[in-house]
Amino acid sequence: MEVSFTSVHAFGLERSLEVLNEGFSDYIVPIHLEIDRFRDMARADSVDFELSQVLVTRGEAAGVALIARRGNLCRLAAMSVRPEFRGGGNGRKLLDQLLKDARARRDSRMMLEVIESNEAAVRLYESAGFKAKRRLLSFGLDEGEGNGGELGSASFGEIADVVDSDGLEDLPWQASAETVAQFRAPSVAVRLGDAYAAISNPVAPKTAIQCLIVRQESRGQGQASRLMLSLFQKYPGRRWLVPAICPAELGGFFEKLDFSTGELSQLQMSIEL
Repeated sequence: MEVSFTSVHAFGLERSLEVLNEGFSDYIVPIHLEIDRFRDMARADSVDFELSQVLVTRGEAAGVALIARRGNLCRLAAMSVRPEFRGGGNGRKLLDQLLKDARARRDSRMMLEVIESNEAAVRLYESAGFKAKRRLLSFGLDEGEGNGGELGSASFGEIADVVDSDGLEDLPWQASAETVAQFRAPSVAVRLGDAYAAISNPVAPKTAIQCLIVRQESRGQGQASRLMLSLFQKYPGRRWLVPAICPAELGGFFEKLDFSTGELSQLQMSIEL
């Protein structure tokens, strides 16, 4: 079936979001974004609405894909196909168009994260040439207790600099220094010694640990643990979450603090262009 493509910018942001939400309405983790939240996420993740594409078939928008770009690297930030347009290869057509566009721009690599249990999506990406780099885990803790010391304030830019200089190589996009630098209130940045953390709204019932890092020269001294204990003391009575962007090789830290491994895990995948 013949299809055409138009940019999210040309199609319209609100109309594109309607398609995205409809495609994710029966997802493993149902997603529904309001326009303001959508804009905030797009800004933090460097989504380019000119490069992002809407797939049109039979005169209707069948699916949408969001492309984020930094330098010559790009990321498939989200892709959804409306339920009634599935099963006809529309997901593959949309993905092929994105890869074609990226090669035409001379991008060097495209990255993505996919829920590990979404076997159909994993097969799609693998068939297009994407390879898994690592597993990304989630964690949760109903309520933490402890006292690790007096927390100091930090800036998101300061944390981003530490992630850039001392973070793991090839971190997932949403955990990268560039993304951390884009965090805004009500998220909060704190430090304890050479340990730094960015957390989502600390007065909400559920608070996410968006970033946690210790300067290389100060590792092995328990500073990250003390920082977490201080957070538990300062913000009691809430559930703590680690989103499914935590590299599996770092997960043992949270397990030692009695976090439970979450049901949701992802694969960090990429393709060289």
